[in-house]
Amino acid sequence: MFGSQILDVVIGLCMMYLLISLVSTIAVEWLAAYFNWRSANLKTAIKSLLTGSEVVKEGEIDLLAEFYKHPRIKSLSKDGKSEPSAISSSTFADTMINLLLEPGTPA
Repeated sequence: MFGSQILDVVIGLCMMYLLISLVSTIAVEWLAAYFNWRSANLKTAIKSLLTGSEVVKEGEIDLLAEFYKHPRIKSLSKDGKSEPSAISSSTFADTMINLLLEPGTPA
């Protein structure tokens, strides 16, 4: 094509690498969407952030449940029943401020 076999091989290898990486990325994205990996990982991270561990102890206020019941967070899910797979930082901060400043919240 370009008169140089080495250049043709390099271009062919680059194209194959790009094609394989695109196909593998599509496969991983499909699996992550199908098995809800992002929403599960997000919930685990938020649980760890809010409670200090991945397990909520008895007697503690379940802030995580209140967080996911909040209308701003519920509006992020696709069907209203599933959990969101992404939450923007401003939505997270506004929701937390709203929850922590509610009347009746223990200080």
